[in-house]
Amino acid sequence: MGKGRRDKIMIIGKTGPVPKKKRQEIDKRGSSYTEHQIQCQCEELLNIMGIAFIRIPDAVYRQFGYSSHSVSSGIKKQVNTYLKGLPDITILCKSGKYYAVELKSTKGKQSQGQKNFEKLVTASNYYIIRSVEALQELIEEKGIR
Repeated sequence: MGKGRRDKIMIIGKTGPVPKKKRQEIDKRGSSYTEHQIQCQCEELLNIMGIAFIRIPDAVYRQFGYSSHSVSSGIKKQVNTYLKGLPDITILCKSGKYYAVELKSTKGKQSQGQKNFEKLVTASNYYIIRSVEALQELIEEKGIR
């Protein structure tokens, strides 16, 4: 790939394309995709590229951590203690290095748990990514395979 040229991969992901009416509303706000759509797109990109990663779906937090009445308080406490603030995706490299990637929409902000997690890891390993194109650039920049 030439230095001045960037090949972009556009992936729609599991959520499908954004309906035209919604796309127009998004364009007016200057935003792009929802956080969930970005998560699906990034997960699909990593799968296509054959890059190893860990992703704990948001449903895990909802099912075991916050809202479920059928889950014991002990399990809820463990989820809140050990999973709160984990990045959306952790990319694993064969060298043993990892990259913690928090996915956010254009206007999305980190929770306090995510800020606390960021402080625990090396700054060069933690990234806030707002699009599948930004993840692709990170992969290229770091030579992740």
